[in-house]
Amino acid sequence: MEQDGFLVRDIQTRRYRLSAKVMSLGFEFLSAQPFTDAAQAYLGKVSDETRATAFLVVIDGWEVVHLARMAPSAALVMNLQIGARFPVHSVVSGRAILSYLDEANLQTIHASLRSQCKTVAVPDFQTLREQARTDRARGYVLSRSLYEPSISACAAPIRDRTGAAVAAITVVAPHSFVDELGGEEALSRIVTGATNSFPSNLGFRQTHRILHRIPPPDRRPPSKHL
Repeated sequence: MEQDGFLVRDIQTRRYRLSAKVMSLGFEFLSAQPFTDAAQAYLGKVSDETRATAFLVVIDGWEVVHLARMAPSAALVMNLQIGARFPVHSVVSGRAILSYLDEANLQTIHASLRSQCKTVAVPDFQTLREQARTDRARGYVLSRSLYEPSISACAAPIRDRTGAAVAAITVVAPHSFVDELGGEEALSRIVTGATNSFPSNLGFRQTHRILHRIPPPDRRPPSKHL
């Protein structure tokens, strides 16, 4: 292990100590874990603190896909199936991801939306770009009763090493729960706290492999689900 750089020997005491290279083993282990498995702890923390359902959402072309969820033992449980897809601009999780994409990627996604999205209206590119900039400045996206009466949804992006958004965590809760937590500020603090602590190398490379294993696309209008 000394030859491999994992141990360093003190010349005076002749004792060995671990080198900083040992940390690379931990990072490699984390990056090798299935993305959804690694995210469970973060989803669980959000769900426990809000008493609501938390979702892990990733972008796939012009859509977002729900890869995992963590529901509380009681209170609100959103019946949204893993694999459900929505146009990226139509839900808070998608908007959170769009807010951290560069203009070239944003243009590509917008072009795909204009040509393929048939369930909801697609804004012009300038409107989409301005919305993304506003969402990025805020750091999260929140809706109240936008899709379901008396329901709030809050999402924040998960970013990779380059700073680009690759996923998002969304929590869906009744207005009464949000008010009990302390309102929008408290809810957004819980969600952004989880996404900001998410390791930037935690299995992002496996996302597309996971997408190929989930059931066929379940596309529903965002007026029914979040």
